[in-house]
Formats: sequence, C-alpha cells, structure tokens
Amino acid sequence: MRAFFDGEMALRYRTFCKILAACLLMMHGLIAQAAEMPKEVQTFIQRRDTCDHFRGEEGYSKARQALINRRLHQYCTGTDAQLARLKRKYAGNPEIIEKMDAYEATIEISTRRTR
Repeated sequence: MRAFFDGEMALRYRTFCKILAACLLMMHGLIAQAAEMPKEVQTFIQRRDTCDHFRGEEGYSKARQALINRRLHQYCTGTDAQLARLKRKYAGNPEIIEKMDAYEATIEISTRRTR
C-alpha cells in the first residue's frame, strides 16, 4: 500500500511541477509581450526562466537527477553567450537591459579542460 501511495504522490508532484512551470512560462511570456520586447528577448526570457527553474530542483533519486540533467542541458546550454549577445545588441534600450541584468551572467559549467 505504501509503494502505491509513494508512486501516486510522486506522480502528483511531477504533474504539479509541470503545471507550475507552464504557468510560470505563460506569465513571463505575457509580461514580456506587454512590455513589447523583441521576440528573441521573449524567447530568451522563457528559456532562461525554465533553466533557472531546473537549476533549483532537487535530484532526490537517480531518475529525477537524470531528468534534471537532461532539462539543464536542454534549457541552459548556450544561455550565457546568448545573454551577453542580447546585452550588447540592446545596450541602448534600458528596459531590455534591466530585464537582462536580472539574470546571472555565468551559469553554465565549462566543458574546457584546464591544465
């Protein structure tokens, strides 16, 4: 009985997390559109917010950690460079720069080897 309860609770938790993530993405999308942000900025905001969500998730099991790692790779890879590029491109737009300044400049783990 306990195994069923634990499995059911895990399923409910995963469903809750998916719904929460979708709501957060929609909220950020609506906020970005309301501010008339360029599409590439809106897309970055949605992707990076999803990345940051998964950065804060707990890997309480091997399967959960594997899922988190896949999502981190999917949503976080390339966002450091994209953030820097958007900041350069929109340097003259204080509204966009304010949005971009809310994000950490370096979150990706370097894949380069050091000697």
